[in-house]
Amino acid sequence: YEEGAEMSHCVASYDYDCYHGNIAIFSLRRYTKGEEGFTRLATVDVSLREREIVEAKGKYNAYVTDDVQALLVMWAEQEHLALV
Repeated sequence: YEEGAEMSHCVASYDYDCYHGNIAIFSLRRYTKGEEGFTRLATVDVSLREREIVEAKGKYNAYVTDDVQALLVMWAEQEHLALV
């Protein structure tokens, strides 16, 4: 719920699928050395059955930036996830 409130999107409505083990939701965040806290870059929806990144959205459901997309590609390769 906090992720949805901070990013101004409806990720909280995915709670049923998370609870039942269908999906996992991840928050991609940037920590900056010397600064307190973090910046949320994207909310990522992963299908656990298919092992694929189904959706990644920025604040207000915006498309992710090229830099964030590159991070998602690296993460998907590392974790053996498909990137839809």
